[in-house]
Amino acid sequence: MNTEEKAAWFTIVVCTFSLIGFAILHSLYGSPVAFAAFSLLGFTGFTPILFRHRKGGQQITVDERDRLILRKATVAGGMSSYVIFVLVSMGIWFVQFSQGNHEIEISILPFVVLCGGVTLFLTRSIALIVLYRGEGSYGEG
Repeated sequence: MNTEEKAAWFTIVVCTFSLIGFAILHSLYGSPVAFAAFSLLGFTGFTPILFRHRKGGQQITVDERDRLILRKATVAGGMSSYVIFVLVSMGIWFVQFSQGNHEIEISILPFVVLCGGVTLFLTRSIALIVLYRGEGSYGEG
């Protein structure tokens, strides 16, 4: 398995635990406390350290195909994050407006940003796995 795939799987696991933790904490304590579950996303910052070297201390080489896959996955993550950001923002506005409220609470804004961030991480990781698995072991696909 490629190093980027391992990092992608790690990110998916961390995001999944964050979302599960958010759901549990939200049901038990409400939304202000539930946002603490997203602090688990900080573990994704360790992926360069965890997946930096192969066994034996050899450096990992990255070729053009890897760069292309990384670029495609990053673009997919960024674009899906933007779409989710806009949809959640407009969805909150629509719900508030339809209920007769013409103002949005400030406490909702971190939720909008977290939706975009989690979408970025998950979509990029899933795209990496799909793109690497779609290519054969020698790039045939």
